Amino acid sequence: MPLRNRLVGALVVVALSGVSCGGVDSIDVRVVAANVASVEVPPESPVLHPATWPQAAAWIEMQSDRGRPTVVNFFASWCAPCRAEAPLLRRAIEENGGATAGGVAFLGIAHEDLEAAARAFLRDNHLDGGSGAVRLDTLFDPQGLIAPQVGGVGLPFTAFFDHRGQLVGTINGVLTETALAQRLADLRAAANAAA
Repeated sequence: MPLRNRLVGALVVVALSGVSCGGVDSIDVRVVAANVASVEVPPESPVLHPATWPQAAAWIEMQSDRGRPTVVNFFASWCAPCRAEAPLLRRAIEENGGATAGGVAFLGIAHEDLEAAARAFLRDNHLDGGSGAVRLDTLFDPQGLIAPQVGGVGLPFTAFFDHRGQLVGTINGVLTETALAQRLADLRAAANAAA
């Protein structure tokens, strides 16, 4: 195993060292992102940029540096429930994804998918930033290595990081309008209280 891969693996273990037995609830993305200088950080607005957990953590940290909480949604083109929740996710991005500090950032993770199929999923669900569509910045994880780092089991899966880059909740399964609205309200309230 190359030294770089061992280093990244060790850093993930260090970042997760505060995890409780009840689940992955003590992740600090800054621990991962700050210690992986040799790992390429994805562009600010990635479109299916290949990534692993350190790159995802760095993207979340970039948002938290701006005082923005982040919603990370794991999906795949082959996942029927992911398609079912896509319109709800699109509306949430339209309503909450403002570029100002305190807005909520959204990140998609194309999990165990083919790049062309993931690209079609984004286009078909108006999440690719095309004409009349919102843009869901999306990382490409064909091996499915990111979700387990934040407690993901199955698809769809959504993780919620507060404005400090701390994992504050997850939803395994399809998002509901009520559950998503409550999580977003909690994220915004915490960010506003800290401002």
